[in-house]
Amino acid sequence: MYQYFSIFNITSDYGNITFSYVWFDGIEYSITIPDGYYEISDLNSYFQSIMIANTHYMTNSAGQFIYFLEFIVNTSRYAVQINSYPLDTTIQSANGFILPSRASWSVPASSTLAQFNVNTSGFGEVLGYEIGSYPDTRVGSTTSSFLSSVAPQITPYSSILVSCNLVNNRAVIPSNVLSSFTPLGTSIGSLFKFEPNYLQFADVEDG
Repeated sequence: MYQYFSIFNITSDYGNITFSYVWFDGIEYSITIPDGYYEISDLNSYFQSIMIANTHYMTNSAGQFIYFLEFIVNTSRYAVQINSYPLDTTIQSANGFILPSRASWSVPASSTLAQFNVNTSGFGEVLGYEIGSYPDTRVGSTTSSFLSSVAPQITPYSSILVSCNLVNNRAVIPSNVLSSFTPLGTSIGSLFKFEPNYLQFADVEDG
């Protein structure tokens, strides 16, 4: 069996499309992710695109964008790591950070952290976090890092069921399931094939 992989993992039906963050100005900004298939790096890139649109970043002397919130894969810990970096006028001066020209916020005088908010259990499952704010306080002069408390679940499904309306398989529910497989290592839009390496027998419906 051949099929193009086009199953979304972030959708409104799964309830995992929203999160928010609190910026240095103390305002909470909500983010809604368009339905689609995302890896953790894709979600972080989308997060960064929203921060760019909100002018919630700075640049250095080389013109590189500097972000103060991120979530990345920590492979060795099998976790997603949230990082929040402090900012104040001293840090800005020491690093030569430049405020975007359109920015409506100002650099805090005392060291402050931005917060990443997990607002729903659905999005929390994607990253492996409980509902809450990371960090839980905006006061801090050092980088705050957090690791998933449970294993991240980037997809809410673990396998794909192959069914046929002719099948009457009394060993499973629903009874029309013929087999199942996991599309491991398959990227969205790519063609994958299902080739069982053994014969599979199942009763057919009467008639």
